[in-house]
Amino acid sequence: MESLFRSNQSASSSLEIMQMILGGSLGFSILDRVTGDFTIVKAGDWGEKLFEAMVYQPGVWFAISMISFLMISLVLRHIMHRLLDNSASYISLHHNLDIRVDLQTLADYLS
Repeated sequence: MESLFRSNQSASSSLEIMQMILGGSLGFSILDRVTGDFTIVKAGDWGEKLFEAMVYQPGVWFAISMISFLMISLVLRHIMHRLLDNSASYISLHHNLDIRVDLQTLADYLS
């Protein structure tokens, strides 16, 4: 029973690490779509100014990337924890004991 618990705990930890990686990858992909060569940069003068303000300023792009990574990772974690809580299952153990019971003593005990 304990080994089953430890196995589930290890799988849960691995799942959370994979969620963080997925969140970071998704955040960086969204930022790539927003600032890529085929989106707002080609939209006109306002797109180029926004792109230059975000990418060419030291530390701004890094801060935007980390904030998007953190936000998406936290949202994914919250969703996964909510799904886990909704699907919480209970382990039920059944154990049969084949022993003799003195019914008189049991009745005295229960009363």
